[in-house]
Amino acid sequence: MSGGWISATDEDNDGGSTKLEEGFPAYAVLNIDRVGTLPYQIAVFKEGTKKRHVPYGVYFVVNGQVHGGLPADFVSRRLKFDYLTDKDNRGPLLVTVDCTAMDPQVREDFFMASRDRVRRNEDYAIIERRLADELKSHPGLQAINQQRRKKEMEKSLDEDVSLSAFQRLLEADPSLSSL
Repeated sequence: MSGGWISATDEDNDGGSTKLEEGFPAYAVLNIDRVGTLPYQIAVFKEGTKKRHVPYGVYFVVNGQVHGGLPADFVSRRLKFDYLTDKDNRGPLLVTVDCTAMDPQVREDFFMASRDRVRRNEDYAIIERRLADELKSHPGLQAINQQRRKKEMEKSLDEDVSLSAFQRLLEADPSLSSL
């Protein structure tokens, strides 16, 4: 499977990525009867990674070329990983599914002739469901989503505490409000 996007993520002195969260990229395989073996890579970019510099979402590749993907809201809607999206400068999730070894007949029906989209057929539904099930249960993805959620909640609480403290000061000394 081509991993060109990984080579574009910069490496530190130890050979790890400076743009990916620790433990990524991760690799797994979907084995689906009649469809075939579909290896896939998972990458979660660190928070603050500029989204215009990295791909994100779920893509299907054949011989290293992108031939389509899942809807942009797949990560938040289907996986319920709201903190692994490109919103608010969060580091997004990237999944590439290698369809090179897919059954040739299935591949022909799965990808449209334009080679930039997929058909929403029975095989699409099976692949989407199985991939969603595996990604939802991935411990590394769950952990990063939870860490980011906790961090954002703590930040929000800190802002709320600061605002309420400021409001109490204003109530205690009305002359501050004239400043």
